[in-house]
Amino acid sequence: MGKYSKKYVGEKEEEIVNPETGEVEKRKVRVWSYQEPVDTNFVKFFDSFVMELLQDEDIIGKAIRLLFYIASILDYDEEIFYLSPRETAKELEVGEATIYRWLKTLLDKGLIIKTNRRNWYMVNRKCIYRGSVVRADIEELEKGVRNNGRKKMGTNT
Repeated sequence: MGKYSKKYVGEKEEEIVNPETGEVEKRKVRVWSYQEPVDTNFVKFFDSFVMELLQDEDIIGKAIRLLFYIASILDYDEEIFYLSPRETAKELEVGEATIYRWLKTLLDKGLIIKTNRRNWYMVNRKCIYRGSVVRADIEELEKGVRNNGRKKMGTNT
């Protein structure tokens, strides 16, 4: 059967002949469907930001190349990535100065976020994500629950 997945579809009733008695009997049978695996190697760009992205002249035709490159190097269920400007410039066949300019644009627009480590960045998962969105939503919910239980600095609540 290979890498097909088995999916439960439902139950149906069928008639069979009992070999011992010769009587026609009804019995319930579970129905399964075999489906080809779904390609999980894709990146999600969220609708709410796609139109903004396509209308932003600082990004379209310019920094969007770097954004798609970043999407292609993201690891599954990871939003943090390493980006070597020199290697990226070679891959995209542009100068390093162009990569730095595009990086600044993506940072200024909030599409990626700089970490405290050199050449390490994080994608804004409200815009782009590679992996299980359900997992990402659960993590956000858990983070919100944890943070709601703490006092905020500078408040008396």
